[in-house]
Amino acid sequence: MAVARKINIDNFGSYLDEIVKIHKTKKATEHSYRGALQVLIESLENNLTAINEPKRIKCGAPDYIISRKRVPIGYIEAKDIESDGINDQIYSFLSRL
Repeated sequence: MAVARKINIDNFGSYLDEIVKIHKTKKATEHSYRGALQVLIESLENNLTAINEPKRIKCGAPDYIISRKRVPIGYIEAKDIESDGINDQIYSFLSRL
């Protein structure tokens, strides 16, 4: 059974602040936001490690591999903030800031 963990909401606020700061430069790409995401992920739990651009694995080349105590527990495919599809809401929100 999974154990509920209390997550510090300030971590998410700091992450969003960094994303907004990067986005406002109007020079950002998908990779520009990855450092902030790595910091957020690793702040969620003491034993988490987020590796950006890990070696290829059987299922392909994820943007991140998330490990707990060196055991892989998940993969993340990061995307740029764009003005199409599901990202319209994020783009709209960031554009108003």
